[in-house]
Amino acid sequence: MATPTHPDQTTEMNRAAAIWPDCLHPWSIPKKMIHILKAAAKTPTTENILSWKKIGFGVAVLAVIATAWQAYVANDSEKRSLRAYMGLHAPADGQIVSNFAPPARASFHLIPKNYGQTPAYFATQEIWSGVYSYPLPKTFAYPIEEVATLPNRLTIFPGDLDSAGINSTWNRPLTADEFASIKDASTNRLYTWGTIKYKDAFGYWHYTNFCWSFYDITSTQSQRAPCTGHNDSD
Repeated sequence: MATPTHPDQTTEMNRAAAIWPDCLHPWSIPKKMIHILKAAAKTPTTENILSWKKIGFGVAVLAVIATAWQAYVANDSEKRSLRAYMGLHAPADGQIVSNFAPPARASFHLIPKNYGQTPAYFATQEIWSGVYSYPLPKTFAYPIEEVATLPNRLTIFPGDLDSAGINSTWNRPLTADEFASIKDASTNRLYTWGTIKYKDAFGYWHYTNFCWSFYDITSTQSQRAPCTGHNDSD
């Protein structure tokens, strides 16, 4: 603080010092504030302690959630890599469909295969077929009007083919017009579709949908192509 150079100035400062408390002297405020802040840092209040505890609890909860999520993701990834995955094995042309020409009834033979790492349990299937326009409308519902199932639910091991296969035979022969339209393949095709259902080694149910179209038909052979829809799985 500067030393007063005039008697009147000295008198006024002494008078202020006598009237004002020490902490309100303008030249004392900075030093007092520093002292208060240091004291607060060394001796935290109850409110500050509670605030820090809340922050610590929140951080701990977030850490637990993150750990649990990592464990869930790791467990889910392991199950996905080890579970069964059912699909259709592509056999030779003559093994899929035969006896197209009237008066015979068209029949289908499809072979499921387990492409996963563990068995598929309680495997069943549904299949249906019909002559419809090509291409199928996007709103086509792929109805199952008659269920064709195996007599018993199967366990299909990894890499194994379901030797019994999925079989379906029409309940009537194709008409001459239907046979001609499929042979031409420009307006109609013969479709077969269905669903394979099974349970994996972890106890979860899954499905595999399938749909194939057949055209350019002879009495025992045909061209085939997958449908644009109903070829999905979970």
